[in-house]
Amino acid sequence: MQKTAGSEAQIIKLQTPPLQQSSALEKPAIQETLRNSLPNQVPVADAFSQLAQAAARAEGTQAAQISTVVRSMLQLFGVRPGSNDAPTQIKQNIELGGFNTERNLSKGQAPNPQDMKSQLQQLQNMADKLPEEQRERFEQLLRGLHSRVTSQQLGSLQQWRELPDGGFERVLQLDLPIKQGDKWENLELRLSREGGSNAAGEMVSVWRVRLHFDLEEQGGVDAEIRLTDDHEISTLFWCDQPETADKLRARSEEFAERLRNCGFSNSEVQWHQGTPPEQKQTIHKQLVDLHT
Repeated sequence: MQKTAGSEAQIIKLQTPPLQQSSALEKPAIQETLRNSLPNQVPVADAFSQLAQAAARAEGTQAAQISTVVRSMLQLFGVRPGSNDAPTQIKQNIELGGFNTERNLSKGQAPNPQDMKSQLQQLQNMADKLPEEQRERFEQLLRGLHSRVTSQQLGSLQQWRELPDGGFERVLQLDLPIKQGDKWENLELRLSREGGSNAAGEMVSVWRVRLHFDLEEQGGVDAEIRLTDDHEISTLFWCDQPETADKLRARSEEFAERLRNCGFSNSEVQWHQGTPPEQKQTIHKQLVDLHT
């Protein structure tokens, strides 16, 4: 969902990949890959910032091509809040951020040249011809970024499930690199859809969007947006620091009014001091810990 001009709200339609069967992703293989990826990962925004700096200092015959590919990645995946392109940029992160790469390859589909993992491979091939010190720096950054995308992809798939009563859960988690002036800020996004039967035996579902912010002076802030089939919306915030919770709580009515302006008449906003309880049980918490 993206707020547009005036009181309108735009729903961004995303292509949800089908559920990976457990037989296709053996748990020992997942655990081994995660053990190798988690310690090496670099948040996407941090990697983008460092890649831009490394590309500006690159020398040799491949320097111009490297700069072109890096600029392409920054433009394709970088999100500029409030801009008209923001909905498209968020959608590109979800659909081309590497989540579908292996699935498409397993189906015999040619890699999309705009896919993040495809562009990382292009940079790797070009970096091989750089001077040794620059090559090692690029390889370190590319390895960290690839590990981040892989860790989040496998972490998402581990949380996808089918329940005996027909219920289900679908999870997608990734980093959104946010451009704020000349700086890149990392926003962790967890998007899930949970479905099950209500008391009347009808299948209903709830969408949840979890956002994690690391604020320099205000500490960590988590937000969760819950949207039901009947378009009721609730928003919950958790703040590490009680002072931050107090400041944001004072603006609850202002935030609720913005939701009403977007057409959500049944809206609820809650503020809590502490950490979201679900984080303590999921791999998302591991990703946050390594980030902070």
